[in-house]
Amino acid sequence: MKIQNVTTSKRATDLLTREVKIAFSDEPDDTLTARVRVTGVSEELQRRYQSLDFAALDRLEDPDDPDNEVAVEARRVLASFLAELVAEWDLQDDDGPIPPTVEALERQGFLTLLVLVAALGEELKRLPLA
Repeated sequence: MKIQNVTTSKRATDLLTREVKIAFSDEPDDTLTARVRVTGVSEELQRRYQSLDFAALDRLEDPDDPDNEVAVEARRVLASFLAELVAEWDLQDDDGPIPPTVEALERQGFLTLLVLVAALGEELKRLPLA
């Protein structure tokens, strides 16, 4: 995965967001373009993310098991993180666009959510505020 340069917009409606492009491979269609909120995510959500037991998740046979409370909570936290961070994006699956909402994101796989959070969260640290 290669994170490309951040571009900023001069539109007044974009003052609190920045465009981020993340290339997951060399294929042109394998790039996610997102507008992320420069304010990041709430402290409470950061605490919930930091309290996730990734070691326990790593030991799970199926991190997407809907009957496993640890897995369900992890997906909920990751989905909430993305929904709070992303204003808009062009993420799609075989059924079409995936809106950056908790409800839509909770239906995605744990590993997909984890990769998106890691990539976007890391890029947010580098964003210029002006």
